[in-house]
Amino acid sequence: MSSVEEILREKNIYYKFSGKDLLIKCLNPDHDDGNPSMRIDRVLGIFNCFSCGYKGSLFKHYGVQVSETAIRAEKLKRIMESIRSSGIGLNMPEGYQTFDRDWRGIKADTYKKFSAFYHFSPNFSGRVNFPIKSSSGRIVAFQGRDESGTL
Repeated sequence: MSSVEEILREKNIYYKFSGKDLLIKCLNPDHDDGNPSMRIDRVLGIFNCFSCGYKGSLFKHYGVQVSETAIRAEKLKRIMESIRSSGIGLNMPEGYQTFDRDWRGIKADTYKKFSAFYHFSPNFSGRVNFPIKSSSGRIVAFQGRDESGTL
């Protein structure tokens, strides 16, 4: 099985990397593409010209055999990644109280900035707690520090 990059090299088509895709001049013979305006998925071979709308599969376009199993596996992997990254995450525990005082040389405003809180359930009781957030802002965990300074 040929890869997308191998096909483009064989056909002497200049490409450059753009995120997870490749960027090339449009394959549509009716489109005189002065600047690369077509994106090709590096694994699936699906292409789309954002200038003229020409789209399709690089493998079918050049009559190259492709493993349907490999394509399906990649699509499933991407769906799983999308579901994982768009998950709801954790919520602040019901009844939490904002930690709003100076402690251990750190000002109350700093604790507020990082959403520090108190809560009286067994998991959080007697601790200053912090939500740990992912880069997307979802809460993925909690970290607590008891007032004696140990975890």
